[in-house]
Amino acid sequence: MRQTLNAREASLAEREKEVKRTSIELTSQLRSSETKVKSVEEREARLQELEKSFDSKRTSLLKKEKELELKDSELRLRGEQVEATHPGADATRIRELKEWEKKILAKEKELGKQEVELRTMETRLKERYENATRIEKQFQGQRRMFDDRESEYVSREKKISDQEAALRERSAEIERQASAVEEAQHQLDDKTKKYAELFKDAKMKEAAAGSNEADTRRQKENLDSRERKLHEMQTNLQAEIKRLNEENRNLLEKAKEIEERESDLQLKSLELENKTREGRAPGMRDMGREGQLEEWERRLREREEDLKRRTYQKEKEMEMREGAVKARITTAAGEAEAEEAVAVEKKADRVKTGTPRLDDLLYGGIPFNSNVLFVGPAFVGKEVALLNFIAEGLKKGIPVIIITTTKLPIDIARDIAPILPTFVEYDQLGLVRWIDCTSPMASGKPVKEKNVWRVNGPTDFDNIYQLVGQLDEEFKKKHPYFRLAYLTLSSSITQADEREAMSFVQRLVNRLRQTKAVSAIALERGMHTDQTLEALEHMVDGAIHFKSDKQKTMLQVVGLGEVQTHDWVPYKFTNKALMIGSFQLERIR
Repeated sequence: MRQTLNAREASLAEREKEVKRTSIELTSQLRSSETKVKSVEEREARLQELEKSFDSKRTSLLKKEKELELKDSELRLRGEQVEATHPGADATRIRELKEWEKKILAKEKELGKQEVELRTMETRLKERYENATRIEKQFQGQRRMFDDRESEYVSREKKISDQEAALRERSAEIERQASAVEEAQHQLDDKTKKYAELFKDAKMKEAAAGSNEADTRRQKENLDSRERKLHEMQTNLQAEIKRLNEENRNLLEKAKEIEERESDLQLKSLELENKTREGRAPGMRDMGREGQLEEWERRLREREEDLKRRTYQKEKEMEMREGAVKARITTAAGEAEAEEAVAVEKKADRVKTGTPRLDDLLYGGIPFNSNVLFVGPAFVGKEVALLNFIAEGLKKGIPVIIITTTKLPIDIARDIAPILPTFVEYDQLGLVRWIDCTSPMASGKPVKEKNVWRVNGPTDFDNIYQLVGQLDEEFKKKHPYFRLAYLTLSSSITQADEREAMSFVQRLVNRLRQTKAVSAIALERGMHTDQTLEALEHMVDGAIHFKSDKQKTMLQVVGLGEVQTHDWVPYKFTNKALMIGSFQLERIR
């Protein structure tokens, strides 16, 4: 195959040389034709000038002829009058007049000769003009021929370039297959070596066993005793696990009771505070009875709404805690699988997105140290893709920083629960770190509550940047890399000065590039101009665009190195996953 490829490359190079020669000949012929056309145009201009001068001379000669004819007629009339009036005395004058007539006739002959010459010159000029038009038509025909040939050569060059691209792709595929075969061969060699070593060890053990049967019996007895002990330990562990589960349930029930008591106490304290405020409230004593009743009803409604909000939040927290207790993930097998998956990501130098078909589209996932924009309108599935990105990292034990500007952390945890039911337990293990920008703080410093840092709104860029750097330094000590999800950047840009927001994005992206991190940033289409979108795309390493067109959802990958296609790809989505359609003529295996 390599020899055939080399032969094809040599033939293609020869064809390129021939095409270049023909193009050079065409350019030279075109230049010569252009010079000829220019000379013809110059001759035409000269001929037109000569025609104009001949026309002016002809008009002047015609005028002179008319004047001469008039003078001749006048002279004849005068001669007749003179002969009639003075026949004898003016004979000399008549002779003079006749001489004048002879002179005029000679001049007329000269004028006639000049007219003949002018007409001959006109015929010559017409012939030259016709020749020039004929030559111009020939040149135009040649030019058309040259244009057609040039278009043919261009089409041939395109075909040759397409063939070259196809050959390059085939050679790349062959090289990949060869590399895969080499890797498989290396693996087989390693396995054969391992099997040979194991075979040797087994033979040595058999020899030792044959030589020392008593030792083997003792070892069997020891092994039997150890198995018994292990069985007893397993039964004890199961009993302990059951006991711990019962204790957890009891603790949860007690926690519920305590929370209910706390809620009752908070309600009573709120009622007391409201009563004291109402007793001190200015204006209540001045109101009438109806006004006081209306004020009481309004305050009671506010209390009821506040209580409903609090009870709803506590119920959701309790549900998440129960789910976290039910789902156990801290097993040795799970940790080993996670380490293996991270090693695979490091070897491929690409991070999985949590959506397998998207990973296929990206040739294995997002490259390391990349910052990716998820751009699209609301309710098209980009949030599901981002949550899958977060869940994929947590399954492998990779920590995540979630910067939230629109939703509370509880709401995001509820959205990610169908994708990853054990999200709360990961949160309790410290793998999830929140930067909550939804509720502005009175003080300028960030406030920490467990794994949540609350900052002063989505425009508190300095604190967000400092917290990301602080968490980066913390993750470097324990984890190979971390993931970052920004939900969403549009709130930070629209609520602040655009220049300040852009400089913050540039600083954050540069900071993440310097460390081992992969970030996914959500951006709402329709909230920004095309200029801001282009500027943000120039800052990051790539973008995934989402759109909805006639009840069809489609996505497109921009940047991120090599991808299967940069065209729009159809997909469908649920609250758990994206189902991406085909993006090649041949479906991916």
